[in-house]
Amino acid sequence: MDKKLFTPPLPHEVLLQLKRWNTPTIYNGWEQITQ
Repeated sequence: MDKKLFTPPLPHEVLLQLKRWNTPTIYNGWEQITQ
């Protein structure tokens, strides 16, 4: 899955944190937040 397919306007710090965490749990929670 390419997370670049959807690019919501996020602070650069958040993007760095997502890359740092990079875990299914974080992505699943993040998808629920952004939906």
